Amino acid sequence: MSEENQSGKFLFPIEWQIPDDFLARYATNILVQSGENEYFVSFFETKPPFLLGTPEQISEQANSLKAVKAHCVAQVIIPEEKMPGFIEALQNSMKKHLEMKEEVTE
Repeated sequence: MSEENQSGKFLFPIEWQIPDDFLARYATNILVQSGENEYFVSFFETKPPFLLGTPEQISEQANSLKAVKAHCVAQVIIPEEKMPGFIEALQNSMKKHLEMKEEVTE
C-alpha cells in the first residue's frame, strides 16, 4: 500500500528481488566517474598473471609485464541526487561489518 509524503509524492514499498540465476562477480578495483547529472561506478576484476619457474624466472617475467588487465564486470549509473544515499548506505554497512568483526575477535 502506498502513502503520500509531505511533498505530495507517493511512496511505495520496495520488494527487493535478486534472480536465482544472477551471476555475482568479484570486484578488486572500482572506478568512479562523474557525468553532468550522474555518477558512473564501474567494477573491475583483476587477476594476477601466471608466473612460473624459478624465483629468478618469476622475477624476470614480472619485470617484463607492462600492465595487468582489469576486466569490467559491472557498471552502475547513479543519479546525482541518489549518490549521497549510496555513500551513506556503504558507510553504514561498513560500520556494522567492522563492529561485528570486533565482537567476534573479542
